[in-house]
Amino acid sequence: MMSYLKKLGLIARWFLPPQDADEVVEDYAVLLANGKEPGGGMGTPMEAVRELRWGSAYYRWLAAFGCMILCLALPALSVVCERFALPVLLLPIPGVILAFKTFRRDGRAGNGRPAGLLPALCLLLAAAAAVAAVSVYSLLSAAPVNGRVLDGLLKAVVLVALLAGTVGLILARIADRRWRALFLLSLTAVLFLALLHQLLHTLSAAVSIYDPLLVGGLILAAAGLLLTRRGMC
Repeated sequence: MMSYLKKLGLIARWFLPPQDADEVVEDYAVLLANGKEPGGGMGTPMEAVRELRWGSAYYRWLAAFGCMILCLALPALSVVCERFALPVLLLPIPGVILAFKTFRRDGRAGNGRPAGLLPALCLLLAAAAAVAAVSVYSLLSAAPVNGRVLDGLLKAVVLVALLAGTVGLILARIADRRWRALFLLSLTAVLFLALLHQLLHTLSAAVSIYDPLLVGGLILAAAGLLLTRRGMC
């Protein structure tokens, strides 16, 4: 079972700026060390944090979090609902800017790489790359591929990326800012797969490797991987 201080730390880091959250945890650690019983006048971790003045910093964080989620969710849902439009490709720009700006100002980085970050990145990258490879092969060679199965797999990976990106943002806030890399990779996966989905649904014959959408998607994927690597710093 999670300890009182652990729960307090997670809740405080969600609602408070890093320095304030750390001070709260330190104060309660002193109280517990002096024999104060959790719940005996201290209240639950949520009650303890609720008594503090959250201030405008928390609402700025909520606004940034909501905007980043929208920047990821709208392209993902446009693929799932098959309502994709090219202007959706502009949404990652504010999402990427916010990911770096928000967690540079209100983020923390511990010693060593966060546990679980690299496996999560590798699993998402492998899933997206596998579906993308089959899609590109189908487009370039006009090879017979079960379109319904490929479409279902592509949409499934997009939904996984949406979930992974959301988890990455939450962990970047309450644990380590380097989890933003999972959000950045999720954005990259969603947008690249969205372009492939558009090509698969609008063209029936084999396309050239120089097709503008495909070239643009490859450039976008390369840029996204570089930003993901930067996000791990």
